[in-house]
Order: sequence, then structure tokens, then C-alpha cells
Amino acid sequence: MDERLRFVSRLLDGESMTDVCREFGISRKTGYKIFSRYKEHGFEALWCTDYKGEFKLGNGRYCYPLTVTDHASRYLLLCEALESTREQLAITAFQRLFWERGLPQAIRSDNGVPFASGNSLFGLSKLSG
Repeated sequence: MDERLRFVSRLLDGESMTDVCREFGISRKTGYKIFSRYKEHGFEALWCTDYKGEFKLGNGRYCYPLTVTDHASRYLLLCEALESTREQLAITAFQRLFWERGLPQAIRSDNGVPFASGNSLFGLSKLSG
């Protein structure tokens, strides 16, 4: 059971926000945000994906961090340091994520490169079949 689910489950069982937040090491403000997102979207919320720019490593190569977060809780589901934004690298990362977490109802992106390309999310809908 992931931390977010455990956190919300304990609140639903009637434990106080203060006690649960203290045990999980988060502020009450953060706890209320997580709980309110759960109440609004449930555990089946929509996911968000983005490349967080690029940066040069010490060896002179570039790193392209691919992230996927849970839209409701903002929980980081994937942060993969990729060598490029090539389709196959992203598909491999998403396949592993889908295997571990299941398929979301939808994935949101900012429609920037490469998500606004002709391949649109690299044809991820093909991975569900």
C-alpha cells in the first residue's frame, strides 16, 4: 500500500489530522491538501506528465528528466533520468510505470515538445491493449 493511500485511509478511519501528519512527517497544510484532493477526485485521479527541461551532467552529456505525478495528491509516480526525449525511452519508462501502478484514466501534459508532436504522448494508448 503506498504512503498516500495509507495516509488517507487512517484519516477515513477517524484518526486526527494532527496525529497522522506528525507520523508521516508532513505539515497539516499538506495533509489537508492531500485529503481534499482525495475527496474531490478519489484514488483514480487523472495523472500528469512532463519533461522537466534538460541539464548538462559532469560528463558533458545531457539529462532529460521525465516525471509523472498523480494529479490528485501530487505524489511523484515516476522520475526517470533519460538521455533524450526519444519515443522508445519514454515508452519503456511508461510501460514499467503501468506495470507497477496500473493504467490511469487519463494522462495530462502541457502539450509542449514532445507531447504536442504528431505522435502525441508517443502512442501510449497502444500500451493498454
